Amino acid sequence: MFLLIIYPILVIIILFLWSQFFSKNGRSSGNKISPMHYKTIPSPKGLVPIFGHLLQLKKNPHEKIKEWYEEHGNIFKIKFGSVDTIVLTEYPVIKEAFIENGPAFVQRFVRRSRTDLNKGVNLANSNGEYWKNLKTILLTEMTNSKLKRLEHYIQQEAEGVSDYFASVAKSGEIQDPANYIKLYSMNVILKFLFGIHYPYTVEGHSDHMLATIRRYFRSTGQPFPGDFIPLLYPFTKDKPKEYFQDYATIREFVSEIAKTRLDTMDMTLEPNNILDSLLIQHKKVGDIPLYGVIATCIDLVLAGSDTTGNSLLFIIIALCNNPEIQETLYEELVATFGVDQQVSYSDKSKTPYLCAIIKEAYRRFPAAPLSVPHYLDRDVEFRGYLLPKGSQVFQNVYSTHLSEKEWDRPMEFKPERFLEQQTSKPIIPFGLGSRSCVGMNLAENEIYILAATLFRKYKFMRPTSEKLSEDGIFGLALQSPDFKIKVEQR
Repeated sequence: MFLLIIYPILVIIILFLWSQFFSKNGRSSGNKISPMHYKTIPSPKGLVPIFGHLLQLKKNPHEKIKEWYEEHGNIFKIKFGSVDTIVLTEYPVIKEAFIENGPAFVQRFVRRSRTDLNKGVNLANSNGEYWKNLKTILLTEMTNSKLKRLEHYIQQEAEGVSDYFASVAKSGEIQDPANYIKLYSMNVILKFLFGIHYPYTVEGHSDHMLATIRRYFRSTGQPFPGDFIPLLYPFTKDKPKEYFQDYATIREFVSEIAKTRLDTMDMTLEPNNILDSLLIQHKKVGDIPLYGVIATCIDLVLAGSDTTGNSLLFIIIALCNNPEIQETLYEELVATFGVDQQVSYSDKSKTPYLCAIIKEAYRRFPAAPLSVPHYLDRDVEFRGYLLPKGSQVFQNVYSTHLSEKEWDRPMEFKPERFLEQQTSKPIIPFGLGSRSCVGMNLAENEIYILAATLFRKYKFMRPTSEKLSEDGIFGLALQSPDFKIKVEQR
């Protein structure tokens, strides 16, 4: 009797899952474009019913996707559960999609694990007019002229980090620089957002916040099965617990600041920072809910603290592993600035070698390996293929920057490639198209100023003859590996 009851239930479940797997993920059955005249989109083998290719991605999706790129080319399709996923690689392909066909690719792919946290009213995950309004507000606060007026914030923070390394050099101890470099990045974005700052002691709340952000970025980069297999969502909606707990910690921190400011600020005065501008839009115009202000500030705290900090850490790793490059950079910086001259981003044109090093770090260690996924709200004809409505789309920045087809010896750190105009190629460290990072000008300013400050004052060295690992750890942002260094005062 038990089998007579359970058997039809199992059949119904299997049929439902199978239908989910082969569903067109929201594609209209009345599609007017016939697929018969289009090329078949290449796809890897090993498709597993229900899960698609998810089980093959494991802990390093960017590396597996690079393998598939090398096998299947610059346009291929994989399955995330029931969701068709289009992977676009190489600069000309990504540019054609996100610049020349921008409106078709502009939507953000909505995942329930994200909207459970941010309700879809933050910058990264919103769409339509609401997203355009948020982006306009933030870009207005991050113009080059405003960044120039506030550059002294970045310079002060760079001096704070420099003072820390002076104490490290004096002590002669081997140090892990990660928290101090990331605290620099976090302090810069906190000043632009809220006008606050943490001292360079990395104790207490700032230390806890940095660890929380790092864990969150590692976990949020992984594909959550419940986002792509609807039947699994009720069983996985609160997992991994650490992901939800870390976001709640950051939300509590930002919420307290935002709500306190809302209660005390004078709406008739000019805004002092980005938070003020968002709160004025919330209070006066009413088209951004308070939770949208908080969630957008969380986006900026997360991205501003982690991606920029990791880029700086990868530069330190690369220069420790290539001391001859570090010496050439030192010579350029001393000849340009001396020892005590304050560095400004407007000095960029005077230091071509430093700029080449930063570009090479962007290329070799891409901050957002797969960017944040996009969504096709229509069928798209693209390069002889029919990309189906309902697909998520990846800008495969990692493989683009490390492709042997595009770059000579791509795994080597060679700043010279960006000094040779005839061989220099475009890179896309901040994504491409209208969804590119709104804070890229700020990020470039703070990376340049800190690098120019530190590498003319200090020599960074490996503790042993063994090279430091250059293997990034996958997340929403590529994380630098753990490492320790010795520092000498120049």
